[in-house]
Amino acid sequence: MRHVGWQKLALAENWTALVAYIDYIFGDGDRTNTCDFLACNGEVPTPCIALSITEPTSLSVDNSVSVLSIFRRIPAAR
Repeated sequence: MRHVGWQKLALAENWTALVAYIDYIFGDGDRTNTCDFLACNGEVPTPCIALSITEPTSLSVDNSVSVLSIFRRIPAAR
């Protein structure tokens, strides 16, 4: 199971994505911290865009805003 810490809209050029922050995964009785982002656009049949930070850590508000700005700079997901 993935635990979604938050979800936010990212309005980019020519597309809108719902970005989910996954802060941990849980399975077989173990919890593992993670720092993964998944951006999906439900309007077009395109795969989601995934971004992982290799050093799992709790994100500050400023870091979360920085990650969202990365997704907003993607010109189009097709």
